[in-house]
Amino acid sequence: MLNYSRRTWAEIDLDALEHNYKTACALAKGAAVMPVIKADAYGHGAPYIARCLERLGAAYFAVSNLDEAKQLRNEGCRAHILILGYTPPAGFPQLFSLRLTQTVMTLDYASALSAAALTCGTQACVHIKADTGMGRLGLDARRSSSLDGAVDAIRQICAMPGLQCEGLYTHFAVSDIPEEPYTAAQLSLFQSLLDRLAQAGISIPLRHASNSGGILNYPGARLDMVRQGISLYGMYPDSRCRDIGLKPVMRLVTIVTQVHPLRMGESVSYGRTYTADADRLVAVLAAGYADGYPRLLSNRAFVTICGRRCPVLGRVCMDQMIVDVTDVSGVKAGDQAVLFGGGPGEPTAGDLADLIGTIHYELLCNVSARVPRVYMRAGEAEAAHSYIL
Repeated sequence: MLNYSRRTWAEIDLDALEHNYKTACALAKGAAVMPVIKADAYGHGAPYIARCLERLGAAYFAVSNLDEAKQLRNEGCRAHILILGYTPPAGFPQLFSLRLTQTVMTLDYASALSAAALTCGTQACVHIKADTGMGRLGLDARRSSSLDGAVDAIRQICAMPGLQCEGLYTHFAVSDIPEEPYTAAQLSLFQSLLDRLAQAGISIPLRHASNSGGILNYPGARLDMVRQGISLYGMYPDSRCRDIGLKPVMRLVTIVTQVHPLRMGESVSYGRTYTADADRLVAVLAAGYADGYPRLLSNRAFVTICGRRCPVLGRVCMDQMIVDVTDVSGVKAGDQAVLFGGGPGEPTAGDLADLIGTIHYELLCNVSARVPRVYMRAGEAEAAHSYIL
């Protein structure tokens, strides 16, 4: 029997994961697909997700930072791992020993990495980042007038001893919107940068720009590699993206712990923000905002129990919440309640995000460490991971 608490858990559908990855591979039309598994694979559990994707042929992964990369290596991941963010110089020796690929965003940073590699008697694999309009990390390539400077910086980085310049990439700011002129302008700037590098005799093997929005909406941005983030987990970066049949991977489930009547005029939870306007039957659920279910959903969302919609009543507490089960017959302690998922009638992470003015990325990432991840295949649990046992 799998070792996890049947209180609140996140079911991770590995069949859906495989479907979403293969869908991206088909859209990439020969370009490599780099799954983005930062932030614990958007809350899905990075080590197990990486293991499954490696078996499907994934050769590159992207993470945010050195600690995330170390976790993957410690769990046996052998694929290339690109760190998208900043690694402090004190961490450079670990980059080398763990065979990690580091993003380089400035000449000074590249120079420091080069010096560290020489000191350690090794080579650092790097991907250079160009900022074509995101306004975050990267060499300035936001205007045609800045491209000569970017080319010169890239030339210097490629000539630095101890650096292996494997990749060059940029990041789209609004590729989730189809036919967006700003994305077309970013792609044009990046392509101009690549053309100028080619004219200067500088060849970089892996050029990449597309995130999930790019994969879905901008086929001309495929280049050598694409980075699959939110679409890997079965969600679209924006409702305006074309439907390609993605399947949600995470289903957040809890249980009913008590059912009791609520008489007209009686209230529930902190602050007494809900008072019954008629006699009702309510169920207490074993999940709250400490599990990652936002308190902002108080009195606004619904869950499903026995396939029926049950409105959230009153404030969501740290560890518990209350829902209306008046119209659901036979509800009892131990019954399952779906907080979000993708099945018929179930609220999706996107539905909940829309209610509180955020994005589904945030809801997935906020599912907390005390919620076990249960890995499902063909509807059956094959593994479980508890972060605190």
